[in-house]
Amino acid sequence: MDKRTPLPHKIGIRSAARRDLDTLYQIYLEGALDERRLQYPKKTLQQLRRELRREQERMRRTFRAELAQKRCFWPVALVGNTIAGFGQAFVHGGRGRIGRVYIRRAFRRRGIATALLTQLLSELKRRRVKDVRSSVMSRNSPSLRLHRKFGFRIERYKLVKDL
Repeated sequence: MDKRTPLPHKIGIRSAARRDLDTLYQIYLEGALDERRLQYPKKTLQQLRRELRREQERMRRTFRAELAQKRCFWPVALVGNTIAGFGQAFVHGGRGRIGRVYIRRAFRRRGIATALLTQLLSELKRRRVKDVRSSVMSRNSPSLRLHRKFGFRIERYKLVKDL
């Protein structure tokens, strides 16, 4: 879909189900590759894909386990019958943590991440968390803007040096 074309359907939100795992994982791979391209601009696309393949089974197990945990929740965004993106958050010790928000490339910049983040924050509030944490890569400008729009502030910097 062209980024300027309006969505043909309203964005629907529902909880992820086990049957969604393969689709969620494919959306994650697409987003993780884009994140790594930002994080490691000197690495080739082939190197980044190889790294993701190495951790593939571990991530699939992680997704499966987290989806089953009561402290985790995974809303999926639907455009028509298509899963356009998903979010994941969990509660630990009275604190909320947004672990993932990934949107298919074809659906980005159309309000889907906003709908998912709204849902995640609403559920965290319903669960009476004290505060919410989220990690965003410093070069991911769209995600940083989205989080700032929702009132998130930078609390600390994590410094990394490649050797």
